[in-house]
Amino acid sequence: MLKGRQGKKRMWEKDEVTAVERHMMSFITSCRVPGKSDCDKCLNIEKTALRNRDWLAIKCYVKNRITALKKKV
Repeated sequence: MLKGRQGKKRMWEKDEVTAVERHMMSFITSCRVPGKSDCDKCLNIEKTALRNRDWLAIKCYVKNRITALKKKV
């Protein structure tokens, strides 16, 4: 039996990326992964753009961006 999140992996749309980066860029640049409350704030502010995402998807996106940034350097 599979554990964790199930479902098809979805690519991030341009408006979703813009919405997340608008509110989470400080976390990305400071290399800090946001908590649930920070992700929920972003979700509540950007309800239309992020209607198909949950807080964990935002957290993982930011974490992956931080990882990519570290690999680049």
